[in-house]
Amino acid sequence: MPTGPIRIFVGTEEKTKVPFDVLSSSIKKWASVPVEITPMIGPKWTVPKGLHQGTGFSLRRFMIHAACNFEGFAIYLDSDQLLFSDIAELWEYANLLTDKRSVGCTYQTDKFSLKNPWPQSSVMIIDCANCGWVPEEIWNLLRGGYPYHDLMHLMYMRGKDTSKPIDDFVLRIPNYWNHLNTYEDTVTRLLHYTKEPEQPWYKPEHSLARLWETALGKAIANGEVSKADFVAGL
Repeated sequence: MPTGPIRIFVGTEEKTKVPFDVLSSSIKKWASVPVEITPMIGPKWTVPKGLHQGTGFSLRRFMIHAACNFEGFAIYLDSDQLLFSDIAELWEYANLLTDKRSVGCTYQTDKFSLKNPWPQSSVMIIDCANCGWVPEEIWNLLRGGYPYHDLMHLMYMRGKDTSKPIDDFVLRIPNYWNHLNTYEDTVTRLLHYTKEPEQPWYKPEHSLARLWETALGKAIANGEVSKADFVAGL
């Protein structure tokens, strides 16, 4: 089992300050062990201009291992998520990672792969010593026309032999650790509001808005979301 606090890196930007704070509050609410939560924002997380990204922070996840000095393990999350379970349970999957299979995430279908589930990098457990990501190589691949959606679904990790199954490199973890716009009581560990601008902080009529609004209320009551940030986010 990895030792020390659980290192959690969250993809975020200025406009998602309140969602980030609500996510952080939900992590701390359930955590049974110490956690270190790092918002991936600021000069340290700058990527070259001109690269295609789905969000302002999408490519920063490939810099986490360097931020950890290529040592130990880390968890990556998007800021548009909410925890309903102990993050230590997700951390335990680090024990199943190997030198070769050095990242773990859920496999699910999406708009880019309607029939075949593939890795969803919006929630990851990462072996920082062995994942082998080379940011400059990734930037050059994108400049050369490498499909952005293939990169974000970790197909890049197969290297030049694209005939290799991605399962050889990316561990499958249960989908309840990244439930995409769905919630099952007593099952969902992490809820991911994926569709901007339909997320509840933009669209209060979202079918799962009540869950986020409840978490927001608790975060405000605990002083984890300031009044100024809340008003600015309206």
